[in-house]
Amino acid sequence: MRALYQILSFMLLSAMPFCVSAQFIFYSIPAEMKLIPRDDDNMGRFVVAGKCFNPEKKYVRLLLHNAENDTYIYDKTIRLDEESKFSATLEIPAKFEEYKLIIYSYDEQGNQNLVKEVPGLVAGDYFLISGQSNAVGSNGYSEEGLRFDSTYANKYCRSLGTLYERAEYINWNLSMDCGYYKPSSIYFEHGCIASWPYRLMYELCKKTGVPLCFINSGKGGSSISYHMASNTPSDQSRLQVVNDTSTGRVMRPYDRAYIKLLNNDVLRGIKGIVWYQGETDGNLTYEDAMDYTTRFGKLRESWKSDYPNLKKIFVFQLNTGCYGDYEYRIREQQRQWPLIFNDVLVLPTFGFDQYDKSTDGCHYTLKGANRLAEILYPVVLNEIYGFNYPRDQIMGPSIQKISYVSSSQLCLEFDMDIEAQLSTDFSYPYTGTTYLKDYFYKKSFEQLLIQDIHTQGNKLYLTMSNMFEKTDRLTYLPNILSKLQTGYMGPWIVNKNNPTLGALSFFEFPVGGGYVNVFPSPADEFIEIRLFNKTIKEIRLYDLNGNLFVQIEPDPDKTKLEIAVSQLEPGVYSLVFVLPESTIVKKVLVQH
Repeated sequence: MRALYQILSFMLLSAMPFCVSAQFIFYSIPAEMKLIPRDDDNMGRFVVAGKCFNPEKKYVRLLLHNAENDTYIYDKTIRLDEESKFSATLEIPAKFEEYKLIIYSYDEQGNQNLVKEVPGLVAGDYFLISGQSNAVGSNGYSEEGLRFDSTYANKYCRSLGTLYERAEYINWNLSMDCGYYKPSSIYFEHGCIASWPYRLMYELCKKTGVPLCFINSGKGGSSISYHMASNTPSDQSRLQVVNDTSTGRVMRPYDRAYIKLLNNDVLRGIKGIVWYQGETDGNLTYEDAMDYTTRFGKLRESWKSDYPNLKKIFVFQLNTGCYGDYEYRIREQQRQWPLIFNDVLVLPTFGFDQYDKSTDGCHYTLKGANRLAEILYPVVLNEIYGFNYPRDQIMGPSIQKISYVSSSQLCLEFDMDIEAQLSTDFSYPYTGTTYLKDYFYKKSFEQLLIQDIHTQGNKLYLTMSNMFEKTDRLTYLPNILSKLQTGYMGPWIVNKNNPTLGALSFFEFPVGGGYVNVFPSPADEFIEIRLFNKTIKEIRLYDLNGNLFVQIEPDPDKTKLEIAVSQLEPGVYSLVFVLPESTIVKKVLVQH
């Protein structure tokens, strides 16, 4: 009940004016160290408004002091109105400069009194990090952790509050969590944003010259359902609390991040969201795993509703080491999200070496956390800040087509040139050699017996051990373990232009064009679908904003059906075919 009382009390207080002296009440004023969201012209704007209760005071003087060069960029004296109120909009540039707001009051004789100072103001962008343990892994007070924190520090960066998991554990009240802090990678520090987000913030800030504020709302061991918003769009009067076995009744991660941003008037500042989650859902029921995309779509809808300037959502595909029975189904859905959602990019967690992972095979060492940041930051620079890194140097390859080129050879086509690491020798945590040819499977993880692997451009050729080895589906990478009985850590199919980036894994990808044919494209009145598999359970039609237009269960006795599209707006749509063990996505162009 104490946590619930704190939540309700803070929500009540936040709706009232903020008293800063016996003579002044401020209706709007930035917090110390606040990062002001920048507008398209690269300026951050904020309002200072209040009321004076001393009848002798007739004026307020507002100054903005540039701490970097000891100059004043703003100095204005405002006469109080008939109700002794005032309001002004100030602005600061989004660059490596820190400002102090100084407020004086004056009487008619020009006598001056200092009312308020607000130091540490910068302007820039906000990012939200969310997910579970691999999103919140942080450093301790070790020599390595302290060195990491020092190496990647930037005084122009901020954290709004601290890591959700930590704030929840120590029962940190919302008034503290709504304050701004120096960011840290150390779990026990106020302002912790976790290890790889800390490095990511540093790289983005250094390369753009734009100050940043990160919020980490992740929690270890949490399902995607735990991260859902109470309502969409969010309504602070109807936020819910949930029962938590370790800390009692708490506000959900989504809602706590939202209320922190709302109470600082910075919802418009969120430019990007990074999501690393799904391990728990892969360890729940089959139904939970197969419903993962639907739940992510609802979460995405909440983000887009609450954060009007959100540009992109960056998702890490789950790695192979976490111990859930349905991890591969989560990974397969994640691989296909860019085909369904036009603002989602999926990044690989493959291509890492044996020292990037902890001994449990699921989590990362500090070296691995660095790799996650190094994978992510050039993609964010491209998508948010208009950099121009070539896509085939910063993304993981993704499978496009699999077909037989002879009775004993399969050709796998990717969206960029690839290389194949045929084998890898390991010394940690076990000694031995693993071979890439052992990690291609037919359905139900029945190993495909392969004699030879070679690549040419964007194609990988698998030569079977005998010509009678046939399959209509192909899976790449195991669910959990390698032949060495540890989480799989190579060898990999990798990006030829950047071998540190592994190809996205895939599960039961159809061979030879698959289970369906869709035509015509472009379509005007109808889409015709030919079905070659009776196990298709459902067909869904989405636009690239993730809006669902059609959801039908096909008759297993019919091989043909039509979907009317004459009332749809012209554009590209995604047809999603749901099978018992996987999904297939095909693009369709509607043109009238």
